[in-house]
Amino acid sequence: MNILIVTEYFPQTTVSGVTGGVESRSLHLGKELAKEHNVTILTSWQEGQKREDEIAGIKVIRCGSHHPYTNRGAVISRMKFALSALKAGRKLSGIDIVEGNTFITYLPAVYIAKHHGVPSIASYNEVWIGEWIRNKGLVTGMLGNIWERMVLSRGWTHFIAVSDFTAGKLRDRGISGKKITVVHNGIDLREIKNIRADKASKPAVCYIGRLTERKRVEDLLYAVSSAIQRVPELRCVIIGSGAEMNSLKRLAKKLGIEDHTDFTGYIENHDDVLKSLKSSHVLCLPSVVEGFGIVVIEAAACGVPFVLSDIDPLVEVSRKGKGGLIFKRRDVDDLAEKIVTLLTDRQLYDAKVKEAEDLADLYDWAGIAGKIKEIYSNLVETVPR
Repeated sequence: MNILIVTEYFPQTTVSGVTGGVESRSLHLGKELAKEHNVTILTSWQEGQKREDEIAGIKVIRCGSHHPYTNRGAVISRMKFALSALKAGRKLSGIDIVEGNTFITYLPAVYIAKHHGVPSIASYNEVWIGEWIRNKGLVTGMLGNIWERMVLSRGWTHFIAVSDFTAGKLRDRGISGKKITVVHNGIDLREIKNIRADKASKPAVCYIGRLTERKRVEDLLYAVSSAIQRVPELRCVIIGSGAEMNSLKRLAKKLGIEDHTDFTGYIENHDDVLKSLKSSHVLCLPSVVEGFGIVVIEAAACGVPFVLSDIDPLVEVSRKGKGGLIFKRRDVDDLAEKIVTLLTDRQLYDAKVKEAEDLADLYDWAGIAGKIKEIYSNLVETVPR
């Protein structure tokens, strides 16, 4: 098969430039599919990047004008990229199937597929209709709500939902269940197992992700300020960047935990991120909005128990807390209690390490990519062209 995946951002190498779960999925899925098929990634271009490249057997085409990475609105830059992707995709030949996997790439992907007369797949992480303004503010939220309604009405061949939670929200929006298959995101289990890192000498809880309002990293800081009363040497490591960085640093200072908190910023090399994760004792993900939460599975593969908020996607990905503990979202007292419990109850901790390792085995990309390849193949064989 000749597979085209349209995604907003894509790393420059297999270990650097992975900015989030979607980028990780595109890279690892592409690597697995490229072992047997021709895979092309159509993505945005940033200054200093090659326009065309080959990464792990994947052909990468970067189109349009400079489109810097951002998790904020950037509506004009994103629209320019979407138009450039549509033009570039229409010029390609020999495409058998097209997938889009981010909000801004869905419309280019489906119209590229229609142009070539081939099946279209929307890989869906989150459904935001009705939640855009709360998640992104008034202007971006209004535009996003309109955009997503257009996306869901374009007559896609099939949807791949990354969770049962997302599949349910797609059905709520009128998408037939017959057109939806749930395939969870995955990890490169062997790659993670091969990374070596010594445990920190002092108990450490870490957060990995973007620093945005919906991630609720401030809840972790409040919890750490409380947990320190019972675990005096506790350290908190915040890995990531985003709009909330400065306010979080001010909060850490206000709470008197500045000397207990490390803000690393964005770490370019993902292997270094995993080393920091492996050296930690607990991962915390206090988000109130997540599509999947790939870092949970990365932590599991690292043998690091986790403390997760009780939102549906995180409960689902952890199989109801296997490998860690679940706390009530926004409840910093409950979060602090769960962190302290894991760090002070050795028997429970060891049991959760074993659960985490078993959980990770369920999410290896080698098996998950096979499921997606089967979906692609069936569509290519059965959908009239």
